[in-house]
Amino acid sequence: MSSEAIRQAGNVEYIKAFGSSPASNFIELRIGYAEEAKRLYMEASKKATNTGRQMDWLSAMKNLGVTCMKLATLLVDNPIRSREFILYQFREALSYLSDALYHGRTIKPLIWLNEIINNVNDCCGSALILIVTEQTLSY
Repeated sequence: MSSEAIRQAGNVEYIKAFGSSPASNFIELRIGYAEEAKRLYMEASKKATNTGRQMDWLSAMKNLGVTCMKLATLLVDNPIRSREFILYQFREALSYLSDALYHGRTIKPLIWLNEIINNVNDCCGSALILIVTEQTLSY
């Protein structure tokens, strides 16, 4: 299976987790779909690396970052995982998005790069709100 086909399979799982009509209202199932999407995007990125398909790799990295960010945001609103797990997802999102931004800066269109920058800003803002809110509540 090609890296593009694997990434598209990840998109199906992503939509189940975060689409306008998620496949389930149960948070645990949505987390499972998100984790499967992450697994498939990682597999797609490895396949793209092995076959020298840089554009496919960039798309997989962006998708990984967005999925981690959406998962973290879902868990902030439904705190059924530890704070550390949620912050880990935000860190992973920033790492994947940063890689995509860095490696795509000379070959991707400006609109794609701006979308990544907006995602980085959203991710940092959401993580900061979580940290500040938790610090404020602990006093």
